[in-house]
Amino acid sequence: MMKISYDKTVDVLYIAIKDRPAIATEVCDGVFVRTNEDEVIGVTILGFKEKFMNFKERFLDPPVAENPFRTAVLEIQNRIFDPPDTRTHSEDEDR
Repeated sequence: MMKISYDKTVDVLYIAIKDRPAIATEVCDGVFVRTNEDEVIGVTILGFKEKFMNFKERFLDPPVAENPFRTAVLEIQNRIFDPPDTRTHSEDEDR
């Protein structure tokens, strides 16, 4: 069960890998990893759009077809920033 949702009103990306209680630890500025013992349960990223755009500019501009991150980053951009009238996306919906 992986669920990805983005709340554009507060610019937060939520990634839930499993539905279990967890403790969040900030691993870098605005990025929290939620764990239960030694298992990663999810990730929360505050200020996601700015972080994403900085990453995109740094690693993908100018576009290079051989870049292994390119497809994944463009998919994130399409699903989160240009979705068809939805604010959330669940990987379960793709199956």
